[in-house]
Amino acid sequence: MRRFVPLLILWSLATFAQTRVSRCYETCNAYVEDPRLRATTCATCLRLKDDPHPWLALMPAVPPRMTEDGAWEIRWAALQALGQRAKSTGDAQLAAWVARSKGDEQLRACLTSAHVSSPRLPGCRARTDEVRAALEVELYAENATVRREALRALSSAFAMPRARVVLDVLPSRPATFDAIIFDTLADDDAAVAQLVASAGPRDVEAMNRLLAVVSARRDEARVNLQTGDRAHRLEAIHALRALLPVSEPELLTVLTFDDVHLRSAAVRAIAGAEKRSVSRMAQARFNGEKPATEDQQRALLELLGDVHDKDCAPVALEQWKKSGPLQLTSLRIAASCSWPVAAPEVEFAFRDESLEKRAAALEALASAPTTPQLKERLRIGTLAPDKELRAAAVRAIGLRRWHGGLERVSALVADPEPVVRVEALKTWRALDGPGAEAKLAKALKTDVSPDVRRAAAESLAMTGGPLAQSALEEALKTETDSSVKMVVERALRRIR
Repeated sequence: MRRFVPLLILWSLATFAQTRVSRCYETCNAYVEDPRLRATTCATCLRLKDDPHPWLALMPAVPPRMTEDGAWEIRWAALQALGQRAKSTGDAQLAAWVARSKGDEQLRACLTSAHVSSPRLPGCRARTDEVRAALEVELYAENATVRREALRALSSAFAMPRARVVLDVLPSRPATFDAIIFDTLADDDAAVAQLVASAGPRDVEAMNRLLAVVSARRDEARVNLQTGDRAHRLEAIHALRALLPVSEPELLTVLTFDDVHLRSAAVRAIAGAEKRSVSRMAQARFNGEKPATEDQQRALLELLGDVHDKDCAPVALEQWKKSGPLQLTSLRIAASCSWPVAAPEVEFAFRDESLEKRAAALEALASAPTTPQLKERLRIGTLAPDKELRAAAVRAIGLRRWHGGLERVSALVADPEPVVRVEALKTWRALDGPGAEAKLAKALKTDVSPDVRRAAAESLAMTGGPLAQSALEEALKTETDSSVKMVVERALRRIR
């Protein structure tokens, strides 16, 4: 996600800049009548992209027709340009316009005032109902940007939450347009939470209509989550974000997906709606403040190691100090979040009487700084008499991508304990050890342990080479264990 999000932000900024340049150029062409003057002034839209209307500075006068434009942004640009020429402000020009105008012209001025969040001007107070009615018409415009701006203006001008605006407007409009209005509110995220917070006894009809839209959106998102196509799944996660908190069960199912980007997007959506970090959001599920299954708790804990927010290490260490299903994994996660914070607990764990805690400490070395002492510690771990320690050492070697440990990993592929062989095969594939596909194929075909064969099948799906496919196809014909066969079938679907 750390690579994906910046690219998305850059793309969004580029699109915004391109749209602003286009609007600037279109407006300039519409209001500059002299062809030669148009050629010089409109070119500034391409050169001065940070200014929405740089061409106005080159005009001998601000075109009077601009204050008659249907778009409030253009009317406001004209007023700001007039203010600069008069050594005053756009707000001062707006107040003067309201004071001297009447009829439809004054209504345009008052609408402009509402859009730019100016203080309620004396001339507009008597026209409050007309301004509100005009903005409500814009709220149902075909253009989504116009709808968003109308909702923002209504909320700002009349000092009420956006959800309250929607609840007030909805009963007077046909239900055909309910989805449009809900989507306009949903652009701000957590639309359902806003509606619930704003609704009162008189809003039963409006809430029922909007909840019907929510139900339809959830059904559509569920379908998209099951398509297996990343674009559709991301689209579904974005849609479900606006439906929180009612859509939390659907977003939590994403934690079972293989794609870490999708998992991260889902938990960030929930955390954003709750206005807290991902780690604090996860903490609420760990401690029972919010509902989550044990599998979902485990998946959330693993994700903390990818998110790395400031609360990650403290939250993980809190679980380390509690007995429970998350305890042993949490030390590795804390170490990956912040080794300096977790290091003292890791050293204490190495001296603990519990074999499981010593194994957890060994696995946490995956995030320790590289030193000769660390490498020796991992090497000794692979030689330990206890299978739990050998397996933990191999996992740490794989997690830290230490190719110098391949020799020991190779030896443990033939370890007498299945749990160690499983970790050795996974690490050999993760480090792209020599002949990885051949080792995995051999294990799938000949290992006596179903656990090892399942791990081999899963790892072959990740390699995706021709040998992997042929080994999986052969296993599909010969495998007798139903649990292994199910994994083989899933692996084949993944690489075909």
